[in-house]
Amino acid sequence: MILAVCAANERITFGTFDDGKLTLRFEIAASTALSADETALKISGLLNLYGRNIKEIEGIAVTSVAPRLVGLLREAVSKLSDAKFLCVGPGVKNGLNIKIDNPAELGSNNVCDAVAAIKKYSAPCIIMNFGAATVVSVIDKNRIYKGGAIIPGLGISKRSLENMTEQLPVVPIEKDAYYNVLSGSTKSCMQSGIVYSAAAVTDSFAERYREIVGENAEVIVTGHYASFITKYCKTDVITDDNLTLEGLYLIFEKNIELPKNK
Repeated sequence: MILAVCAANERITFGTFDDGKLTLRFEIAASTALSADETALKISGLLNLYGRNIKEIEGIAVTSVAPRLVGLLREAVSKLSDAKFLCVGPGVKNGLNIKIDNPAELGSNNVCDAVAAIKKYSAPCIIMNFGAATVVSVIDKNRIYKGGAIIPGLGISKRSLENMTEQLPVVPIEKDAYYNVLSGSTKSCMQSGIVYSAAAVTDSFAERYREIVGENAEVIVTGHYASFITKYCKTDVITDDNLTLEGLYLIFEKNIELPKNK
């Protein structure tokens, strides 16, 4: 079993892979207020909850856009297992041809997304990762990572409206709700503005990037907020919640060879 760990600014997502297949996924809130012992306890408790044994772990792969969490996770997982450990970053083989100003600046989560998208959906493709920030990655027909854009995410947009204005209330944005584009109350206007603006960004960037890399480019969306937004998009998109985890596993395979199963 390989334990893949994707640490973002707001949450940490875990996935277990057996024989190359994702078999379990779970999340915890991202917090440096927890000690390594507490983090290890959360991880082991959730593995046990789903019937997995820590002793099954043969390798641990981590990707993080939050450097503050890397050391915490490394210490936490070392308390659980002495399995081989890989943290995606500069110097780690990923098989991706990155053609941007400074490849070392590219977030490791975006590297994982691109590696998985190329394998699963081919190229060209446009990837939109809806996390704290919405990060767009563009891959051309030659499988070259060309660049993209970084946009304030849904959560950031929502908090900005709530915190930087005196008369606007705090409003919920619920994944399973449906918000009308034409709204009549302050609350519903805020909700529709937040989700439809994110959908409009998706539509607009997809159109603009397809003009660059080809009209046949698939648009793949992933990240925590993806399912909040895609129902409002006019563009046909592929929703893949596990894209980052699967790319992380593929990169682990490229770098670490495990003993053959007995």
